[in-house]
Amino acid sequence: MVMSTLLSAVLFGEGLATGMMLTVMLGPVTMIILRYGLQVNRQAGVWAATGTWISDLVYIGLTFWMTTTIDQWSQQPGIRLKVFLGGGFALLIMGALMLRVKQKSFNAEAEVLPSSYVKAFMGGFLIN
Repeated sequence: MVMSTLLSAVLFGEGLATGMMLTVMLGPVTMIILRYGLQVNRQAGVWAATGTWISDLVYIGLTFWMTTTIDQWSQQPGIRLKVFLGGGFALLIMGALMLRVKQKSFNAEAEVLPSSYVKAFMGGFLIN
């Protein structure tokens, strides 16, 4: 009983620390929400956050489905090596493509453009 209570407290602490760390992290999702919230209005920021949230749900569902499907498929003899080689090749291609991308300069003096809530939603949805 004491051990399970201690384990629960440790897991709660780890979950809380991970959640707090993820909350403070800045990334492209946070930046797109802030951009729409500051440049357009608060409601556009909410729509961008909603698009990101729905995109995350779709991504989680597809990832779960694909993971279980690939796991079952990879249990067949001779398939596992092909999956590893295909995944490694895909990572090499992605790395090579990322090296070729040029960064665009950011103009902080740009004028505020009117935007629709659909555009804000799609910006949040497609950022993932």
